[in-house]
Amino acid sequence: MNFCKHFNITNNNKCFYKIFFIYNIMFINVNSQDSIYKKFYFESGIISSEGFLVKGIPSGKWVSYYENNNIKSEGFWKNSLLDSTWIFYDENGLITLKENYSNNLKNGISLIYDSTGHKIKETSYLKGVKTGKEIVYFLGTNKIQSEYNFKSGIKDGVFFEYDKNNQLKTIANFDMGVVVNKEELNRKDSQGKKHGIWKLYHKNGKIKEEAYYFHGKQEGIVKNYNNKGKLEKIKSYKKGKESETEISLGLELSKILLPSNKYLLGVIKENKKQGLFQIYNSNNQKGKIKFFRDDTLIYEGKYDTTNNKTGLWVYYWENGNIKKTGIYIKNKKFNEWKYYYENGSIQQKGNFNRNKPDGLWEWWYKNGQKRRKEEYTNGRENGVVKEFDTSGVLITKGEYVFGEREGEWVYIINDYKEKGRYISGMKTGKWKTIYTETNQIKFQGEYINDVPIGKHVYYFPNGQIKKVGKYKDGEKEGEWIHYNNKGEPIVTYLYKRGIEFKRDGLKIK
Repeated sequence: MNFCKHFNITNNNKCFYKIFFIYNIMFINVNSQDSIYKKFYFESGIISSEGFLVKGIPSGKWVSYYENNNIKSEGFWKNSLLDSTWIFYDENGLITLKENYSNNLKNGISLIYDSTGHKIKETSYLKGVKTGKEIVYFLGTNKIQSEYNFKSGIKDGVFFEYDKNNQLKTIANFDMGVVVNKEELNRKDSQGKKHGIWKLYHKNGKIKEEAYYFHGKQEGIVKNYNNKGKLEKIKSYKKGKESETEISLGLELSKILLPSNKYLLGVIKENKKQGLFQIYNSNNQKGKIKFFRDDTLIYEGKYDTTNNKTGLWVYYWENGNIKKTGIYIKNKKFNEWKYYYENGSIQQKGNFNRNKPDGLWEWWYKNGQKRRKEEYTNGRENGVVKEFDTSGVLITKGEYVFGEREGEWVYIINDYKEKGRYISGMKTGKWKTIYTETNQIKFQGEYINDVPIGKHVYYFPNGQIKKVGKYKDGEKEGEWIHYNNKGEPIVTYLYKRGIEFKRDGLKIK
């Protein structure tokens, strides 16, 4: 049941934890018949869940309920694995989460909702991995706040950010999780006046107008395009007033001679190379292309006869240092790619196979210190991972098995170390945190599939208990006591199914 680790909303967690423990109960003392229909009940006698067991394993549709008889969750099992659509509800009957599964892995669209029924997030999955678009919405509305694109679980491609009026405000490009360029536009100053770059778009997504504003007044060149992306009009403004100077749309190609009888063909404007330039040899055959912005080389590479990127491509920072470089074959990344910081030091390197990370990948800090080391198989982490801080001290060590944390993991965070075991990406078994300077225990407790169970204890650096209590079905249950650093109790809480109902003996409304 790998899906519970993906929940980051408390109510949804509670919904699922209940289901998990109900299904654990199913495996105990079930009828030996091949297929039986089972019902489970709360202590009050109200039904808590119902569905089919086939040889003691959930199969087909299962429904779980709140004590007010409203549905908590409903979905299908197949061969003891999550299958097709699962829907989760709050106690008032509103949907909080809807997602699709195949063989226990998220597959298709996942939708998270707020308490008013509006979407919070919409994510596309393929075999348990984010693939395609993820949309985040403003709370309480169905207005888009941001759009990401993912490949193999990593941000890759164009990112859009909008304001509450659906006005585009940020465009960025991700390459394997790294922002390669970012443009802020359609912003206003503190007085609500347009300031900076503004871009408007046709309904088909093609740019309609590009302008620059200085505290509410147009300044410089304003370009207008038709819905096919062709430049139709250019105007010049100064302090908000249109200039009478005529601007020509005619752009002539310039020829720049290169060594070995080659030449570069492109547009030179105001003595600066602008846009795409093509290299030709002495027989007028096309070679590499180079793209310039204000005479600065931005990237260079080659297209094949079907207009796909091929061979070595190199991208540059504005200071001329290489930003990233690697091989394309039919528009897909292959073999080793290297990424660099603006100062020229290496940031990360690793291999691709058909656009997916494959094999060893390594990361570095700007000071040259190794940051992270891990391996991929077909785009998913697979193998031992190690991460270090800027001084070379190991801060994370563990192992991935096809994208899921597996086995013992160790984290060193600030002044403490956390240690425990994962099974299929979820905390399972005893977990412990210790203060690194004193080797005193900071926390110890137990989990099953990311769900806290049994006694959990937290300690002060001097070894005195800080707070202690128990979990049942993933929720706080019974007495929880908080102490000061002298070991004296300072407050006692009483919980029932995760809800506090008494504090120091007084009932909580």
